[in-house]
Amino acid sequence: MARYSLIRAGCVLVAISASGCSSHSAYPLTWPAIPETARRTCERVVGTYKDQGQMYGTRYPPSRSLTEVVIGQNERTWRADSVALSFPRAGQFQFGVSGPEGQSLSTAFTTEEGRFLCQAGSVILRRPAQWRVGAGPAIGLGRLSVTLELFSVGDYLVVRRKEHVFMLLGFMVPVVDRETNWYRFERATKV
Repeated sequence: MARYSLIRAGCVLVAISASGCSSHSAYPLTWPAIPETARRTCERVVGTYKDQGQMYGTRYPPSRSLTEVVIGQNERTWRADSVALSFPRAGQFQFGVSGPEGQSLSTAFTTEEGRFLCQAGSVILRRPAQWRVGAGPAIGLGRLSVTLELFSVGDYLVVRRKEHVFMLLGFMVPVVDRETNWYRFERATKV
């Protein structure tokens, strides 16, 4: 019985010491200031934007594509040129992607599914959580959740991407990682 308590206490200590990390980037001072909440509306994000933009944050992914930031890397195999954002009906936010040779992809985020919300002049999008089983040295189970906040700043769409990762290393030790990065994408058509 004492041995079981010692092993359990050891597992708890490992879980506490490896509980996670957090990395949050503040909004870049070199970018135009974010309008006050009272001056923002969700409708201001409507428009067409260049797919390639700038990223500011703690970790640098290989791409700074609006399509990959919002819907993920595995949704298409072709290069996107522009992204059109719209509200085709109440409770729905439409994300339309166009490529150089007429390819297109459209994704709808709805309030009914809990994936879209207009709050304080920002469009809030939630990607479905992804579960993965790790192999090799990182054996265990992991869950990735991504929340995006989109708002208009001058001729740019600014995106704050919040990532939350929960892992069970070895299916026993809980680890949490949080990260915030900022992106901005220029309007393809000026308003």
